[in-house]
Amino acid sequence: MNLGIKERLEEALENWGISQAQAAREMNYAPSVISSYLKDSYNGDNQKLEGAIVQWLARQLKGRERKRVPVVETEDLRRITNAIQIAHVEKDIALIVSDAGSQKSTAAAWYTKHNEKSVVLINVVSGMNRRMLVHEIARQLSIDIMKVAYNTLVKNIADTLNERDMVVILDKADYLRADALEFTRRLVYDLGQSGLVLIGLRA
Repeated sequence: MNLGIKERLEEALENWGISQAQAAREMNYAPSVISSYLKDSYNGDNQKLEGAIVQWLARQLKGRERKRVPVVETEDLRRITNAIQIAHVEKDIALIVSDAGSQKSTAAAWYTKHNEKSVVLINVVSGMNRRMLVHEIARQLSIDIMKVAYNTLVKNIADTLNERDMVVILDKADYLRADALEFTRRLVYDLGQSGLVLIGLRA
């Protein structure tokens, strides 16, 4: 085993917020292979696996370089990130409504990048219902969703949010149905005692 490659992989997964399962899929390996490799218990072809890891790391770096566009700090960006920070610190609810092009999504992504361990950022898509939302929040909080009853999963999310200093940001929240929006408020703000930011709601 090449310890340098192992360390690079561990750092990449942590710094980029990529799960072992996702990385394994992108390398065309089973998640159990990456897991056992990181635990020093992989009995397969280490050289071949490490070659795939090095290639995957190179692809990730190249992709991130292409996406690296400088963020210009404007007054809109400062106001939006300040609103997010207040909701985060005070565990409150913030509604951010403005015209297209006012850097709402950019601000949410910027705040998330600088607070990776304490932000759940969800880009709401049309048709996203309560169950889909719950599963996405659980995934970002690294909560197991396999063979877990829905009500138990909701409780696990609320408990996890309570234990951490978190803020949940819903970008394009106007795609949510009214019942899903109210449910999110109850789950995150009431039960989870965490900040909630809703971006893009129509006035």
